[in-house]
Amino acid sequence: MSDNQVDRCLCWEVPFAFIREQVEAGALSSFEEIQDAFGCGTGCGMCAPYIRKMLYIYETEGRWQTTFQPGEAEEFEDPW
Repeated sequence: MSDNQVDRCLCWEVPFAFIREQVEAGALSSFEEIQDAFGCGTGCGMCAPYIRKMLYIYETEGRWQTTFQPGEAEEFEDPW
């Protein structure tokens, strides 16, 4: 991974790949559940749009994206 990619919640050190595993296992299914389980999105908030985009891509395209370029999801609005 390149040093400039975003691949985790920085405040709580939770990799997006780990979140993906939890969603695939059926343990979590929404951003709010991820917040409750790991605290992601409750610290600085920088990871929130990336996690929301990750979930959206999976729901709409059936694929996972767990690394992002900085700024790639900052303007992402969850349509749900």
